[in-house]
Amino acid sequence: MNTISVSVTDFRDNLADYLNAVKFEKRKIIVIKNRSIMAEVLPAASVEERKSRLLSYAGIWKDLPVEKMEREIIRARRQSAKELSRQHPLKS
Repeated sequence: MNTISVSVTDFRDNLADYLNAVKFEKRKIIVIKNRSIMAEVLPAASVEERKSRLLSYAGIWKDLPVEKMEREIIRARRQSAKELSRQHPLKS
């Protein structure tokens, strides 16, 4: 993967060109402001990469379909977030 380092101003002025480079040429863009990294823009993982990564963490769940596993993980995260918000409500 090729990496391009650009300033914030250049990134802002040529945003479409840089996003096309990320999407179609699979390049990594590093946005720099005052000699520090402000952002990194990476190409999205393909479906196969995402599935293989999820299966590598699955452990005993490897017999489940990947789509069902993703739904279960999302459901569990939402449920735990609801429980946490009940325990620690935000003060208004």
